[in-house]
Amino acid sequence: MGDSIAANLFMLGVAAQQGILPVGVEAIERAVDLNGTAIGFNLKAFRFGRLFVENPDRVAALLPIAPTPVEQTLDEVVAHRSAHLVDYQDRALADRYRGMVALVRKAEAAVAPGEEGLTRVVARLYARLLSYKDEYEVARLLSSPELKADLERTFADGGRYEFNLASPSLGGQIVNGRPVKRAFNARWMHPVLRVVARCKGLRGSPFDPFGRTAERRAERALACEYEALVRSVISTLTPETHTAAVTLLGLADMVRGYGPVKDAAMQAYTAALDKAQAAYLSIPQRAAAVTTSRPWPASRQNTS
Repeated sequence: MGDSIAANLFMLGVAAQQGILPVGVEAIERAVDLNGTAIGFNLKAFRFGRLFVENPDRVAALLPIAPTPVEQTLDEVVAHRSAHLVDYQDRALADRYRGMVALVRKAEAAVAPGEEGLTRVVARLYARLLSYKDEYEVARLLSSPELKADLERTFADGGRYEFNLASPSLGGQIVNGRPVKRAFNARWMHPVLRVVARCKGLRGSPFDPFGRTAERRAERALACEYEALVRSVISTLTPETHTAAVTLLGLADMVRGYGPVKDAAMQAYTAALDKAQAAYLSIPQRAAAVTTSRPWPASRQNTS
């Protein structure tokens, strides 16, 4: 179909063909027709879903053959992440990132010539920790010209769409431990989002109106503590500890999601990091101990 939005009608077709919906196929197709938006596209996706239930191999055979992905070079990874950090914040943040990656690259080359696994791990995860998705970043993405153009290509003129938001700063109802998203008219929100996006320079400063929540404080602390962990590891890196160092610094990949989901991931990361540090320090060839503390004190573990 060429567009991931087709997944919605595709799955509806799967459910309809399985007979688990309270309405029939004819009624659904009539509703798509009456809706008047991308009728042909939506009907095709719906019918592909139905066909998939009966003959999945036939549907799979229609998929285009994806080209074999070419792995980015380390320099390309760093350049890509640096450009993102400039858009996310500014050049100073990108410089901070590149400086840390350069230190790791130099240390790894000294103990494991020809290897770059440790540098790649840090290049990927450090950039992610520095660019946590906060209110400024959401505003930047939702008010971007690229998103606007994509929406205009996908939906007919005059369409009405909404942004579903659940920022910690908005408060609101909590259900099953998670904040409930609220719908906001996109046309009304666009001017507000553009203003918020332009204020990204306040991020992390004493004047940051969104930076006082436990979630934002934990995210900032995590990036700083990862920096300290990286510096401690590379200061004592040896050929014998290289593999363990890759594992240790790669554990930050566990920290994903937002809100309560991210909070739980942080706590799991803390537990895993303690074990990995103990294993790292137990390597006999190690000349010095890693002195970095836990990713965050116990008082900061519950950020929701």
